[in-house]
Amino acid sequence: MIATDSFSTLEVLLNITYTSISADRLLIDFFNEEEGPFTVFAPPDDAFDQFPDPDYLQELLTPEFSAHRRRLLLFHVAAGALKSEDLSDGFEIDTLSSYNITVNIADGSLGLENGGQDLGTVVDPFDIELSNGVVHSVSDVLLPPWATSDLVDEAAKQPLFSTLLELVVLAGLEDTFRTEIVTVFGPVNSVFEALPDALVDYLRDNPDTVLREVLLYHAVPGILPAELFENGELTTLQGNTILLEKPAGGLQGTQINGDAVVMNFNGLAMNGIAHFISEVLIPPNITLPEL
Repeated sequence: MIATDSFSTLEVLLNITYTSISADRLLIDFFNEEEGPFTVFAPPDDAFDQFPDPDYLQELLTPEFSAHRRRLLLFHVAAGALKSEDLSDGFEIDTLSSYNITVNIADGSLGLENGGQDLGTVVDPFDIELSNGVVHSVSDVLLPPWATSDLVDEAAKQPLFSTLLELVVLAGLEDTFRTEIVTVFGPVNSVFEALPDALVDYLRDNPDTVLREVLLYHAVPGILPAELFENGELTTLQGNTILLEKPAGGLQGTQINGDAVVMNFNGLAMNGIAHFISEVLIPPNITLPEL
């Protein structure tokens, strides 16, 4: 364990285990000296005190935000024991999340960046050696891109969601998916391409009614990470329910309404989570014309 009280907030985040999530376990094991070697860029308590959104920090402590919490923590961890002398200017740190960190040395400071965005700096104490790795204090909580990006902005980064995003804007729902905390079951472009052109045109021609209802039927209030999937009905923003069915053996093969397969899980944004699905969901109260 790190022999200091300066990292108490970080340890609270590390030790919240609502489910047996392997990544949370991996991080706890780092501090319990059971795995490694790792490098941890550890924000002290005063860095959490300066967290840009205190309410969001509290949400990270809840079961619903377990995927967000895990991915945020993994953004602070790299495989291998990297000493400060290894962190040369331009060095790419391969974190255990899906994003890397670039070292930027300027004016005597060892800065950390992602995509040109300043994340913070390595500060004293650093090069704290443990039996299974190295810990460096950092000036700020390191925020991956999704942590400051809403569902609409995250969808815009994904070419697979360009059609869905176009329809969301057309239906006047952009603000909903920017501000509401929601889980989206999102059809990718190939799903819309497989539909008859006349049906897609019909949806586009009725943006305030049919299209709006169909899109809201793909969204559930709150955060539902794949780790918390349970068989049963979920009430959508549209008002009707969808049926989620998860195989006994795990997440692969999870279906919505018996037809749409969940193909990818836990795409994160600061206000929600998205799961990719293989079909467009039609609310039971919507009757599509014969086209």
